[in-house]
Amino acid sequence: MFSSTSPIVLCEAECKELQARSRSRTLRAEDGKRARVILLLADGLSYAAIENKVDCSQRFIKCWRARFLSDRLQGLYARHQGRKPGLEVDKLEARILSATRQRPPDGSTHWSCRKLARHVSSTSTVPVSRGDSTLPIAARIRWVRYQAVL
Repeated sequence: MFSSTSPIVLCEAECKELQARSRSRTLRAEDGKRARVILLLADGLSYAAIENKVDCSQRFIKCWRARFLSDRLQGLYARHQGRKPGLEVDKLEARILSATRQRPPDGSTHWSCRKLARHVSSTSTVPVSRGDSTLPIAARIRWVRYQAVL
């Protein structure tokens, strides 16, 4: 039976926020579960007792305890690691940017998503936007499916 070596000390505002999160019916269940774990750790319960009460593993408890101790309430938000954009994305983004700096070949004044997709002629689905607000509107597309249309 493992118990934490140093107890978690909560200020009054943190305690109120964690209690509100643990009782909330509008937050995700995982957020409430994390709040309950931290509250139980602050009460001095052992990992085994928390495992039984909250239905979680010791690994879960250790992870969120460490995150709370390092970042306090901000550490309780889930962090999605995501995946790193590959070289293919950079090349595609460069082709899109160079295309949007010119007029469409059909003589129109603006690029549409479909026109841009036909012009770039890629067949994969990749994220294009990097959040740069200075890019033209067509280059700020979140997800675009490029298809060679022939």
